[in-house]
Amino acid sequence: FFLAVIDRVRQHVVSTIRQVLPGNSASLLTGILFGSKEAFSERFIEGLRNTGTLHVVAASGMNVSILASFVMAIFLRFFKRRIAAVLVVITIFFYASLAFFQPAIVRASIMGIALFAASILNRGGEARWLLLLAGYSMLLVDPLLIFDVGFQLSFVETAGLLFLLPLFEKTSQWFQRVKSIPLVGEGVTTTIIAQVATLPILLANFGGISAVSVLVNGLVLWTVPTVMLLGIIAGLLSFLTILSYPILLATLPLLVLFERMSNKL
Repeated sequence: FFLAVIDRVRQHVVSTIRQVLPGNSASLLTGILFGSKEAFSERFIEGLRNTGTLHVVAASGMNVSILASFVMAIFLRFFKRRIAAVLVVITIFFYASLAFFQPAIVRASIMGIALFAASILNRGGEARWLLLLAGYSMLLVDPLLIFDVGFQLSFVETAGLLFLLPLFEKTSQWFQRVKSIPLVGEGVTTTIIAQVATLPILLANFGGISAVSVLVNGLVLWTVPTVMLLGIIAGLLSFLTILSYPILLATLPLLVLFERMSNKL
């Protein structure tokens, strides 16, 4: 029953997006939100693949990491840390359900929930142990996950938030200034950390990263957190159609920028 309700909600959100946004922009937004690529043309998919941005429209650990960090930064402005962490866990579960609990999203969600569970318990210093426990538990159920690239990326991305993010924040004034930018700063810094942390895995599994891929990712990834947030807000308001329209239209310039950069360079 729960999945049936979620399916109806998802269909309604996708339908609203397609009513408001044109062609590829609508497909790109649904891809970023739900990892859905069914409506993409072969040409568009090839452009994303050639510029190394196809991972953005695949439900992945990066989506969860960006969403969780972005939402946490917003909730902290209104609630105490423990309450904010609870709300983030609920958000992660809701997002995973909208993505139909795809395996990559489930793994990343478990990692993310382990990360924020420490804040809920008011024992932030134990977040690293909870992450290790989450990873160990998943490997205990399925040892072959150790060879799964999705599992490796989810684990390393989350570890990057625990180990690298605090280091960068303490040692880099540029990083601190970027993070302080309203709305987009938190998502940009999270994306940078995810890219840095997972670089060895990407090199080991895919043999290298082209200069074009690095350039395009740098130019467009900053748009993803804002697009995700606006898309989620519009989705929640999609049952009040008129209210969701202006929010969806606000994503259009960013989606067009992403599309042009990913298909022209």
